[in-house]
Amino acid sequence: MIRIIRAFPLPDYSLKLKFNTGEEKILDMKEILKKPIFSKLLDPEIFSHVSIDEIAGTVVWPGGIDLCPETVYEQSELIEN
Repeated sequence: MIRIIRAFPLPDYSLKLKFNTGEEKILDMKEILKKPIFSKLLDPEIFSHVSIDEIAGTVVWPGGIDLCPETVYEQSELIEN
């Protein structure tokens, strides 16, 4: 089961993520933020308050906004070392 263990907001509405597989990826959220349910995240202050739900292994924001870890994994790009 894919789980997100760390998330860092980046200034361009992207997230730098670390997964339980050891992989680090970048998720560009610009397309996701076009959906009305995620519109609150267009506020940089709210976007910057991303955290991890340690039970579900996903990213969450204030107000109950979250993303499915499997979807995040599939839509993000691997960071090459």
